[in-house]
Amino acid sequence: MSPAPVLVLGYLRVSTGEQADSGLGLAAQERSVRAYCDLYGLTLSGVERDEGKSGKDMRRPAPIRALARARAKEVSGIVFAKLDRLSRNVRDIAEIMTACTKDGIALHSVGEKLDTSTGSGRLVVHVLAAVAEWERAAASERTAAALAALKAAGGRNGQPPWGYSYGPEPRDEKGNRSGRRPLVPNPGEQETALRAVDLSRGGAALRHVARALTKEGRATRKGGAWRAEQVRAVLKAAEGLGPAEAS
Repeated sequence: MSPAPVLVLGYLRVSTGEQADSGLGLAAQERSVRAYCDLYGLTLSGVERDEGKSGKDMRRPAPIRALARARAKEVSGIVFAKLDRLSRNVRDIAEIMTACTKDGIALHSVGEKLDTSTGSGRLVVHVLAAVAEWERAAASERTAAALAALKAAGGRNGQPPWGYSYGPEPRDEKGNRSGRRPLVPNPGEQETALRAVDLSRGGAALRHVARALTKEGRATRKGGAWRAEQVRAVLKAAEGLGPAEAS
């Protein structure tokens, strides 16, 4: 009696619309996946495609469908041409591989000759997880160092206070950036702040002030309707606006 076939899904991805329209990138990947399946005696039960999709994260329909089918035990694994077709993010790859190993789903990468159903393949999962952890720590350290350097140079980061914007970063005589962005008055925001003060006189509820600002077509920083908490922040900022800024 011949053994039951080992069913797998293929996953293909190209990142640009031009590649998707030509079909060349997808066709090459599919040939690679099919040749791998033939070589290792796997039965390709179908192919999921992401056409014109970035590999920056995993919020894409095709891998979500493929993983769902594998978790439902319709197939035992997923085959793709290279790891970067699945994702270009090391952290994502490590997390996916760890989760799939736990769920008994084999991942096969043709380009890297990776098969997570084997011991050596699972070792790669642990290495990738360690690299991802190092990447997280290194990114955190770089961010902290950059913020510290910016603070030491007198620079600013984050959103400016309401009523102000950041001006252009000055340069020295050699054209080097100073690292300091000056605050400059934002007349539109300051006028809106003073209008909020006017509307709130007499004890008007914040939600009523928010409704009035929205009705008057005054913009929030992120767009959309005003909310009570935004009005509260603007009223607080208005306390610091002197006569010169308010004019």
